[in-house]
Amino acid sequence: MAQSFMELIYIDNDGDARQTGLRRSAGTNAATLAEFRRWRPFGVDINDARFLLDYHNAKGDLSDTIAVDVDGFRAITGLEPGDDEHYRMIDARFWDEARSAA
Repeated sequence: MAQSFMELIYIDNDGDARQTGLRRSAGTNAATLAEFRRWRPFGVDINDARFLLDYHNAKGDLSDTIAVDVDGFRAITGLEPGDDEHYRMIDARFWDEARSAA
């Protein structure tokens, strides 16, 4: 059975979405959805967001998104966010690997 997951997407200085390499599943689809919903209080207006917390259901479809700022990122991950260059590098590597796998 396929597994649902959450992932964080960075919004760069140009307003483009970038991969962060941060993806998580909580073990079951129900637990992952419950954990995703737990972060909703950290949601901010999209114009104030630096990250998007995406929830993908067990079919792999994007089902919901919570826009979060840097404080939300810290709460969700326990990490300090990287800078624009850091996430551009992760994003480029992600897409290079995706293209080479195709």
